[in-house]
Amino acid sequence: MDSATYGQESKFNAPGQANDRCLRIYTLGHFHVKLGTFDFSEKSKRSTKLWELFKYLVTNHNKPIPLETIIESLWPEQEYSNQISALHTLTHRLRKLFYEELPPELPVFQIDISQGCFCMKLMKNCWIDADEFVKLSQNAADLSTTNTAAAIKKYRKALSLYHGEYLIEYSSRKWLLPARRHYRHLYLQTLLEYLKLLMAFERYTDIFNACEKAFQIEHFMEVEALHLYYIEALIKEGNIKEALTHYEFITSNLYQDYGAKPSPSLKDLYRQMKPEVESTGLNLNAIHEKLLERDNASGAFICDLDVFRYLYRLEIRRNERTKLELILGLFTLTCDGTPADKKDTLNKAMSALEKILLTSLRRGDIITRFNELQFLALLPNVSQAQAKSIYNRISTSFNSVYKSEGITLELSKKSAHSITGTLNNLHARYRA
Repeated sequence: MDSATYGQESKFNAPGQANDRCLRIYTLGHFHVKLGTFDFSEKSKRSTKLWELFKYLVTNHNKPIPLETIIESLWPEQEYSNQISALHTLTHRLRKLFYEELPPELPVFQIDISQGCFCMKLMKNCWIDADEFVKLSQNAADLSTTNTAAAIKKYRKALSLYHGEYLIEYSSRKWLLPARRHYRHLYLQTLLEYLKLLMAFERYTDIFNACEKAFQIEHFMEVEALHLYYIEALIKEGNIKEALTHYEFITSNLYQDYGAKPSPSLKDLYRQMKPEVESTGLNLNAIHEKLLERDNASGAFICDLDVFRYLYRLEIRRNERTKLELILGLFTLTCDGTPADKKDTLNKAMSALEKILLTSLRRGDIITRFNELQFLALLPNVSQAQAKSIYNRISTSFNSVYKSEGITLELSKKSAHSITGTLNNLHARYRA
């Protein structure tokens, strides 16, 4: 049995503040390992394998993991026999990193190697945000029926620990997906229970603030209840215009991403909103301003597929008269392996592609999300040469970020002279 506890010796006194006697490991969002102000994760920063092993052991702490499981999880593409000695070397380096830097009276974790298994055991001086998050969430849930004031405080403290997906810097590591899904699910469950208590006490400002913080992490489009709380809080506070704006935002995105129409609950909230004042006496200038009042975007125009189809047909008709160039483009994401294995990464890549299209194309250009992996774009008055240049710029911008993740952007385009009926054909092909 090979075992070591860290730290044992120290080259200098405890890094950071003298009164901080706890090693803090942050995983919910960006990864850090800190003692006071000293950040261990900045030390040996280029040793990616070293820190990946540490993150793997932390994720599975207090669990014996067979050596072959670790190798298959971390380095599946490499020769197994070559990785056994490499794993032992990395473990030695990991021990040395903490062994050298931590004071002797501050043991924080122990790595046991026994019977072909590795196990990281945490000491009382080691704190992990994910464990604290789980503990506080459970404490809050236990208090929610007996002491709501205390429960609200516990919920708020738990939510303050979640700054993003678990080990967010790793976008597609299969070994961490179960943990990532678990903590995201727990975050949403904790958030909704917190909002439920706040709504019961009519604490609408707190609801607004909690939802705003959540939206800074992720839009959580699929979690309708979160958006219901947010819109209702805005209505109760009299912020009807903001409530209506968010309603339009969430309903358009639900339709675009999931093909879903507003639920009865969303429609009920919509009916509570004061209708915009419409006057039969508006002159043409006032009507013109009203029609354009929400069109503040500087880039391309984005719409759902039905609106795109109407605009497409309109442009085709106009093209028959003007004979100007009209380009229909299809942007498709492809990935190594199956899309199901990279669902989270592909969703983020599609969001990134949408932003690139909106900023790279002109105000007169039109885009729509065609399905889970494709965007359509309509470019009026653009030559083939100009379209090629635009597409190359978009491709370069996208692939510079996502090609290393095994995701590639493929482009295809047709001119108006050869696209009669194309949209209906595409729709029939991909929606069948």
